[in-house]
Amino acid sequence: MKGNVRVLQHSEFSPDMLSQLLQQQRLFTLDYLQRLVDNDWIGPQHPELNPPLWEWLHLVWFQEYWCLRYRGEQQPLFASMMPDADARFDSSLLAHDNRWWVTLPDIETSFDYGQRVLTQVLEKIAGNLHAPYFVELSLYHEAMHEENFMRRAQLLSQSFRTPPQHSLGQSLLIDLPAQIVTLAPPAEKMFAFDNEKGHEQQSIAAVNIMNRLVTEFEFAEFVDAGGYQQEAHWSQRGWQWRTQQQAEQPLYWQRENGRWQLREFTFWRPPHVDQAMRYLNVYEAEAYGNWRGGRLPNSAEWLAASRDARFVIAPCWEWLQNRFEPYQGFSPDPYRDYSQTSFHSHQELRGHSPLLHTGLCRTGFRNYFAPARRDTCSGFRLVFSG
Repeated sequence: MKGNVRVLQHSEFSPDMLSQLLQQQRLFTLDYLQRLVDNDWIGPQHPELNPPLWEWLHLVWFQEYWCLRYRGEQQPLFASMMPDADARFDSSLLAHDNRWWVTLPDIETSFDYGQRVLTQVLEKIAGNLHAPYFVELSLYHEAMHEENFMRRAQLLSQSFRTPPQHSLGQSLLIDLPAQIVTLAPPAEKMFAFDNEKGHEQQSIAAVNIMNRLVTEFEFAEFVDAGGYQQEAHWSQRGWQWRTQQQAEQPLYWQRENGRWQLREFTFWRPPHVDQAMRYLNVYEAEAYGNWRGGRLPNSAEWLAASRDARFVIAPCWEWLQNRFEPYQGFSPDPYRDYSQTSFHSHQELRGHSPLLHTGLCRTGFRNYFAPARRDTCSGFRLVFSG
């Protein structure tokens, strides 16, 4: 996990604000954990999930590692508060399948570990915090894991705090002129992940881009038109995925008395006319785009359009046309596995955190998922030829 320290030494947040954000995020994390009972703490083995007890210990370990133990590339780590912590909770060392079988402390001990680590981090902030980068890193890392908990709750039909809702409003097309878009801006005075840094520009042609995301109601029209049964709408990889998975409709959708119902955590409702379509993979988004005569935007088109006041960003991620690639001049930050293990194989997404986490609601933030994943809170908008 170690790397060269090339990180921001200042934060846009005051020490008091940074402490408040850490404590608020911990309350969000604990809100989900306190809903768990008995076997929920380990749960079923699944390729896209982690045992909640292990995931909770991992995010606490991560905070302790970077905020309290790490002293730089050439210095030995301070000892952890938890025995064998690195071997048990470092996701780079412990294989995914082994997380269900590794020996874990009991729940009470895990909460004590989490409180002791957070208390010492807050004390460090109140004192003389030398490198706030690592505190912000741990904050956003915990926020990402709360999104993992949200995906878990959705997949397993568990309760979860109510995510923010956003009405998309009127649909219109934004005329985007041909231009050169700077993807990796000059060094900023705010936190940025390593994949956002570098030197990258891209030329785009004139296009029209939707000001908002495709809605659930609009996607239902595609399903009702037989879109999942018509190969012509799908890419070769997409049709192969659809055939292998025997997908006939979106994940979490079912018909009841001839009408579509979709599940949100533990309850069912009909598709809404002004809510973003979510929980679909890039192949499903591409197929809808082909059916409508459009396509997904690339990151340069999306970023250029986001500067228009009419551009609506809903609380969800948005699939883009391009793969997740390093910018020119990329160099990994100390948490080396954050980006570079996913380059070339994952799809890029932009947008906002579905839980509106501070720091994960920036147009420059680059998210990424495997293109076949349907369990992420991800939607899309379309681009049309100008």
